[in-house]
Amino acid sequence: MSRPSSLVSAAVPPLRHIILKKKVTAAARPLHLLRQGLTLALARISAGPLSASGSGMRASRPRTIAAFSTVAPHVPHSTMRRSTTVLFKGFPGDVSREEVEVFFSDCGDVRNVTLRVYQYITEISSGYVRFASQDAVDRALQLDGKEALGKPLHVSELFEHTDTINVGPTPRHIDKARVKALFSSCGEVVDVQVHTTLAGFYAGKSYALVRFASPSSVAKALKRPITLSGKRLYVARAKQRNPNVSLWDEYAHIHEGAARSVSAFDLPPQVNDIRLKAEFESCGEIEHAHVWRALRTGTSIGVGWIRFSSPESVEKALQLNGKTIDGHCIRVHPAPPSRPAIMDYPARPTEYEQTKKIFVGRLPHDIDASRLRREFERFGRISDVRLGQRHETGSLRGFAYINFVDPRSVEEAVQHDGKFAIDGFTVKIVRDYAPKKKPGGSANTGSREPDGSLYDSQHRTESWEYDY
Repeated sequence: MSRPSSLVSAAVPPLRHIILKKKVTAAARPLHLLRQGLTLALARISAGPLSASGSGMRASRPRTIAAFSTVAPHVPHSTMRRSTTVLFKGFPGDVSREEVEVFFSDCGDVRNVTLRVYQYITEISSGYVRFASQDAVDRALQLDGKEALGKPLHVSELFEHTDTINVGPTPRHIDKARVKALFSSCGEVVDVQVHTTLAGFYAGKSYALVRFASPSSVAKALKRPITLSGKRLYVARAKQRNPNVSLWDEYAHIHEGAARSVSAFDLPPQVNDIRLKAEFESCGEIEHAHVWRALRTGTSIGVGWIRFSSPESVEKALQLNGKTIDGHCIRVHPAPPSRPAIMDYPARPTEYEQTKKIFVGRLPHDIDASRLRREFERFGRISDVRLGQRHETGSLRGFAYINFVDPRSVEEAVQHDGKFAIDGFTVKIVRDYAPKKKPGGSANTGSREPDGSLYDSQHRTESWEYDY
């Protein structure tokens, strides 16, 4: 799905990120750091394979570790291999960089730690850890599903492309030919894509992906300092969480949607999804119209996105640039491609069972459980409604979980995703999934991230928030 290039910085509070490059010494270990559960977890790691017996930690699901080699031979144009970097999520929001590094240092030599703290999710921190060896990665992956500092910890690995680099931040709307010229001295460039990052570490910025004909060109690009407009660019191997499909394959789908979409800017605050669709209906059949709203308040940020059924409608829509709506002169531009989701989200595991629960996003911030129940009872009897709230204030976060009595109600409800409106704004409706029960009857309570869709799991609330 395509999105406006300038919306994220306005819609999403900035990420505070810090890169730790200095190794924490052993003398630093007695930090206020390992508040009891960490030392125990790491002792288990040092002793051998993690076990839940007697530890008070939850058992993680078995995972198969691939060899350090190409894992996607069916993708002829871009090979991938395991990297020495893992992504973690689940530490409390006030965890320090030193705590994170010391926590993972027993797995092996830590070369770099990137800590991400979301200003609107103060209770959870996430980030990246780069190790010196693959063995350290394997040991870190054994921590997936364990409890650390009273919260479940999720650890997943990243796969890197041998022929592709990630470059940025670049000026918005930079020409692909300019990016290609920057790296042509490193070797033959066969593809360039400039995207706007909507989620994760680079939210709100534009970055470029450059694919070379030879992996040796990547090594040259990594060694050579590249500057643009007087600023040195970040250059690294492109990584993604899903090893089964290349990001270059996903670009084909992204561009198909972008070719049928436009972005609208400077919209009046009273314009909602229904009104936006009405303003552009004269251009052709519309599949979806969406007004972005501020996460904390639920109010419009003046940016909209319209996807048509046909690319021919885009040319008509672009002619509405300068149109006046309620005294506001709006701007209409082609919708740029977005960052491939597989760079940030893994494929949905197969060991998850469907429940009678749905996730509903993009809700009005003043809605209550009674009204939400009335709105969704058209799909069937409801047993429970749970509204998402901020822990620190109790204010609503614009999403909810609804449990139906009959699973068939879920099937009917998800058919109205993006079509069902409350107070003029269409809501996001997706099914929720539960961990698959083990043979003994207990559920697998390990890492719960069924991310075939960006909205499928309550453990990934930040994913839908970027699309709010």
